Amino acid sequence: MPRYNDQLRGDLALDFELLFDEDNMLATNCGISFELQDYANSTYNKLGIRLSEYNGNDNNVLPAPAVFVIDKDCRVSYRFWMSIIQIDLVLMSY
Repeated sequence: MPRYNDQLRGDLALDFELLFDEDNMLATNCGISFELQDYANSTYNKLGIRLSEYNGNDNNVLPAPAVFVIDKDCRVSYRFWMSIIQIDLVLMSY
């Protein structure tokens, strides 16, 4: 939710805007969203992370870690994302 962006921006004294991807629509359109598996979701819950609060819905969908740099002409000049397989390996190590 945008209020978490505002809190993060204040906590880290960021001088740039953070965007919020409501319902992970952009991530889905970019092909970088995935549904969190039940075992991972229970781990998130144990850590106090409630995706429904952050996402503003009841979906357990997350974007894969990604970086997109968009230039002044609205073209993607750089992109990087971690594949779902790599994310599964990271989660399984906990």
